[in-house]
Amino acid sequence: MTKWKPHYDLKKAKKLVASDNYILVKAAFVTAVTLNFNLARIKDALLNIEQTDFSKSEEDWHIKGHWQDAYKTCYEGYRLYVKWKIIEKNGRQVPIYLIYFIRSKQEKRNLSRKLTHF
Repeated sequence: MTKWKPHYDLKKAKKLVASDNYILVKAAFVTAVTLNFNLARIKDALLNIEQTDFSKSEEDWHIKGHWQDAYKTCYEGYRLYVKWKIIEKNGRQVPIYLIYFIRSKQEKRNLSRKLTHF
């Protein structure tokens, strides 16, 4: 199921990121590192996401009832596709980020195929 308004409050997610209270999935971290993004640049990219970057909200394919918000944004010349959700972990809310870096039309086509496996 897809909806066209955010499921989560972006301001709340950014507040959690600002306080280093977030999780970056391994695949996103590996992709970022290959492009010379360190943790500070990853965090800055997440904090620079704007509400106008919102793309869609989708129900998690693995966990029914959980939603993931998707944003398409740019950071330092990279087109980013950022997908995230907020979960409860040890009694507190934590956003989990899945980040994809898109540099070319071919990568965008490949990404479209990969995203069907989320």
